[in-house]
Amino acid sequence: MKNSTSHVLYAVLLAIGLFAFGTAGYMILLGWTLLDSMYMTTITLATVGFREIGELNDAGRIFTMLLIGGGIVTVAYAVHVLVEYVVPENILFGLGRRRMRKRLARLKDHIIICGYGKIGQHVVDEFRGSGRNCVIIDRDAPEEHSTEDMIFVKGDATDEEMLMEAGLERAGCLVAAVGTDADNLFITMTARIANPGLKIVSRATDARVRARLQRAGADSVVLPYEIGGRRIAAMALKPSVCEFLDMTVTTGGEEMRIEEIDVPGASGLEGCDMLSADIRRRTGAIILAVKRSDGRMITNPNTDLVIQAGDKLLALGMSDQINAVRNLAQSGKEIS
Repeated sequence: MKNSTSHVLYAVLLAIGLFAFGTAGYMILLGWTLLDSMYMTTITLATVGFREIGELNDAGRIFTMLLIGGGIVTVAYAVHVLVEYVVPENILFGLGRRRMRKRLARLKDHIIICGYGKIGQHVVDEFRGSGRNCVIIDRDAPEEHSTEDMIFVKGDATDEEMLMEAGLERAGCLVAAVGTDADNLFITMTARIANPGLKIVSRATDARVRARLQRAGADSVVLPYEIGGRRIAAMALKPSVCEFLDMTVTTGGEEMRIEEIDVPGASGLEGCDMLSADIRRRTGAIILAVKRSDGRMITNPNTDLVIQAGDKLLALGMSDQINAVRNLAQSGKEIS
């Protein structure tokens, strides 16, 4: 309310200043009296269409056009301030929420990120520019920072109704990264019941909670302190390996990276062995591993390994090479 009051004061001062400017302008440029100048300024700003006090020269016409333009800007600003001051904040908030709900209702196969603390902020940064729509839920979510593909929602991520509003039943992935293990456990259970096919990644601070989260439905459980400790040790013992891995898992830029690529049922790669697929020659990318639909990971696959529908190919390459592998996997043309 304090800001709204100051804006109202600015609008009033702006209107008074514009009126004084118009009056002074007519007095100086045309030599009119104070009363005539005030009258001319009034009918100009009010755009009522009354006849001018006297004949306007070129300077007078140009000044009048500038005065009308200033009046339009001032009126627009004053209306905006008045609406902001008079209309209750909860009504404006409700209108914003209604628009947000419409956007959320259109989302499908998106990512829901629960929690925007230190961990959640890094998660969001990694998803930026990924091409995936994301909904971030947090009690202190900066809704004003929402973009076309990043929607911030202020609310309690443990509230089932809030998760449903975020499109839980249509989402493709959920990240539970709120502050406590108990809340992450509840979010995971709620999400798994509502969407059995959902990919769920949960944060945990206590290693003893890992098994509970997995039983509750988490596909992956991440312990930041455990990963941080391993990372520090790896940087000390194998710095070049860490540098390479950092370079390959980056989501931005044109550096070489590792991506997983799905092999659909109608893929031309289905039924081909690695030798006949010849992905390296066709695309320039290297297949580091193949993950079967049952979860088995086959690293450094042999040339006689047969690619099956439902496999995930872990490919290493530049952006254009990764895209070439993806196009090859999605193509229905037989490999010859």
